[in-house]
Amino acid sequence: PVDPVSRARLRLVHHRVIRDWYPLVAEIENSTAKKAEKPRQQLKESIVAANDLFKESDFLLSEELSLVDCTLAPLFWRLPVYGIDLGKPGSTIQGYIQRLISRPSFKASLTRAEREMVLNAT
Repeated sequence: PVDPVSRARLRLVHHRVIRDWYPLVAEIENSTAKKAEKPRQQLKESIVAANDLFKESDFLLSEELSLVDCTLAPLFWRLPVYGIDLGKPGSTIQGYIQRLISRPSFKASLTRAEREMVLNAT
């Protein structure tokens, strides 16, 4: 974004995603199925709680793709692998996820293993 306030908001959200969501992802990936249940639930609840951020525009707080969107795309792509279904409360986020993963640049960035990972999880 051009204006400083919008840039600051995006930087703040980016910081929160890295600080709050990615440690939960690491915990899910490095834990047994039973121990991963708590961080899985925390991640789901936190994502759903942010639902309103995804209503404002095509991308997160912006009409243009930003670094925050690029940070969220791999996490959201892997939600089925982590056993997280956002359900009806996350319907706005589901639309956002579809806009992200349908981009040719996102599809081109996936390795064969990443494509298969999600296909095998669904």
